[in-house]
Amino acid sequence: MAEEKPKIFEDGRDMFYSVAVIVIVMVALVAFTGMCSFDRGTPENAPVNKVDEKTFLEIEAQGESFPVRLPAVPDGWTANSARRSAIAGENAPTVGWVIGNDGYLQLSQTAVPLDQAIEGFDGNVRQLDHTYDLAGKQVSVYTSSEKDVRDIRAVDLGDVRLLVTGAATDDDFNALLTATMSATPLPSSVTSAPTT
Repeated sequence: MAEEKPKIFEDGRDMFYSVAVIVIVMVALVAFTGMCSFDRGTPENAPVNKVDEKTFLEIEAQGESFPVRLPAVPDGWTANSARRSAIAGENAPTVGWVIGNDGYLQLSQTAVPLDQAIEGFDGNVRQLDHTYDLAGKQVSVYTSSEKDVRDIRAVDLGDVRLLVTGAATDDDFNALLTATMSATPLPSSVTSAPTT
């Protein structure tokens, strides 16, 4: 019977084979769950998940005390996400649109005061960078010194704040803001409490 070599004299092949077996087992287990996928196609060829933003916003409007609007976005925009977010602890219906092959914008509507909405948007710190006029309203642009934090463009309509973020052209940002500002509020079953 051959003597076993002391571990100190074994080479790196043993460790390589051990790691290889572990990786193969992990890949097999993850593939078995079906919770991952591999697409050899390019991102622009991948299908866009479509959602019904109209129905979502109509349902949200029924339960909110602030006016919720459905913007008539330009042709070629595809709503691919719709969810009830929380901004500063308050509900904020949020819809995202894919624009062409490389653009994306997200609109959140909230009753939270503008300064609190910016502070509580996603936990990132942003400062007011500049403002500009759009369709008779002031758009405030909030930026961050962190390069991976996206800007927010905000409009205070008095009874609701519109917050838009994403990666798109200035024209696209302005198109979404204008479409939302000009939209008639959706019907609501909630009556705002009178202020004293």
